[in-house]
Amino acid sequence: MDHKQTVKLVFTQAADSYAARKAGVDRLSHWWMLKLSQVGHGDRVLDVATGPGFIALRFAERAKQVVGVDLTPAFVAKAQASAAERGLTNIGFREGDVENLPFANGSFDIVTCHKALHHFPDAERALVEMHRVLKQGGRLVLGDTRSSDDPETARRHNELERLRDPSHVEMYGPLKLQALVKRAGFHIERVEQFEDEKEINWWQQVMPAPESVYSEIRQRLIASIPEDMLGLSVRLEGDKIFFRRRHLVLAAVKG
Repeated sequence: MDHKQTVKLVFTQAADSYAARKAGVDRLSHWWMLKLSQVGHGDRVLDVATGPGFIALRFAERAKQVVGVDLTPAFVAKAQASAAERGLTNIGFREGDVENLPFANGSFDIVTCHKALHHFPDAERALVEMHRVLKQGGRLVLGDTRSSDDPETARRHNELERLRDPSHVEMYGPLKLQALVKRAGFHIERVEQFEDEKEINWWQQVMPAPESVYSEIRQRLIASIPEDMLGLSVRLEGDKIFFRRRHLVLAAVKG
């Protein structure tokens, strides 16, 4: 099974739990995506790897037209149902691959991508595609959970993420992520970073995995505490394990 088939399988299985548990916890990230986009009533927006449509639906309240694309049919169906429930008529969703977007050059004023880049097997190619479909002067708004800029810390962190979620490829440190965006042809305009704390049981409910996997994850999280070897500021409170999610949202312009 190639990686894209793995992504489809993982998110088909987790579509309900992901949609139910992720919308509320990422509200600050959604707010920054809207703010940095400078979206206006005349803008045409593409949301790549749209998932259940969290970002696309928010942008449809402000933009002229929004298109959401995702590799996983189960997510496309959920996003379509949400749009219909809200009575939104300026939004559409379709299956599509971010590495081969089915749109002409310069089709959009804004391209958004939220909490998805770490699943792409070729992030640089995906960013080049986002650049291609933007008009000159158009804006990319990219949000993701980030890792550390220390290579060893990032390696251990990403190894843990892949243990939990086989569709995971790489969460990037801020410097590496910005370098990828620049190599794709963008000029970075603004970067915002923030964090929150979550308990591991919530994490397990978002992306269910066998108990044996989460037993191993718990052991690695606890072992990381003395020297913060995962860069997650793990702490124990009784029998509960808490960790910090570190987020980054950036806006970049196609020059």
